[in-house]
Amino acid sequence: MDEEVVSFEGLEIRIPDYTISYGNTTIPFPRKEFEILIHLFRHRKKVVTREAIAHAVWGSSIEVTNRTIDVHVGRIRKKLGRYAHLIGTVHGIGYRCHIP
Repeated sequence: MDEEVVSFEGLEIRIPDYTISYGNTTIPFPRKEFEILIHLFRHRKKVVTREAIAHAVWGSSIEVTNRTIDVHVGRIRKKLGRYAHLIGTVHGIGYRCHIP
C-alpha cells in the first residue's frame, strides 16, 4: 500500500508529513506514534499484536513492553479526538484499525 494521503470522514492522514488533520486542525505526531498509527492502518481490518507493533516500529533489537505500546496508543487516540474509535482494542492481544 503506497498511499501518501488517507482521507476518511473528514480525517486526513498525510504520511510523508507525519501529520493528521481534521477540520481546520493539523496535529503533528511524534515519529513513533505516527509509525504505530500507520502500521495499524496498513494492516487494517486485522488484529495487530503488541509484539508485531513493537517489532515494526522499534525493531527486534530493542525490547518494548506492552505498557509502552498501550501508552502510545492512548496518546494517539487522544490526538485523534472524535476519531479515536477508529483504533479498537482487542483485549489481551493488541489493536485493530477501523479506517476503511
